[in-house]
Amino acid sequence: QDLIVVREEMVALTPGGSRLVTCRAFCCEAPNHSPDPGATYRTGAPGTDELQRVARAIAAGRYPDHLAQHAIWVVSDGHDLAGMGALDGTVDDTLRHALARITGLPPPTYTVRFADDPHRACSGRPEAIQRDLRVDLPSGGLVTLVVVDREGRIVRTLLAREVFAPGDHRIPVELDVLDWPPGRYALHLHTSAEPGVHRMPFAL
Repeated sequence: QDLIVVREEMVALTPGGSRLVTCRAFCCEAPNHSPDPGATYRTGAPGTDELQRVARAIAAGRYPDHLAQHAIWVVSDGHDLAGMGALDGTVDDTLRHALARITGLPPPTYTVRFADDPHRACSGRPEAIQRDLRVDLPSGGLVTLVVVDREGRIVRTLLAREVFAPGDHRIPVELDVLDWPPGRYALHLHTSAEPGVHRMPFAL
């Protein structure tokens, strides 16, 4: 299991001197096992240019381990950028936007949760899609929420003409996609308050 070091520290040494430093490092081979406690590592080759850019972006902030780890996997293993979680208005968005610039992918507007796999550090297999939807209904109305595939066929109905009281509503969506075939899908939201469809695409 290769690890990439993301912590930067300037160290002043006298001639012939040495100093013990603590490294912050993350897995960059998701299909492999996590290292055992106390595992010994040897110095490896420098990471790719993209991995080095991700490492510098992580080192520039104070991000939680899970966010930094998924940022590494986006580049090292091609995992979905949405594995870092949807944009949420917090300082963590700085790293999400950095990964979007590095990869050329759009910033994530939804969250992907990956299935557990006891034989891998991360399966990379989408288990659930999570997203919060906002609906403003000044006079109330009926709400329909469906999931469609690339051909526009309805594959899941989440709300069917459900009555909503007047007001601004938050609709939390957690969609189980574990056995769905790879492809492009979208959430389609219809309300009786206004014409048209609010379309929110996602990919598996």
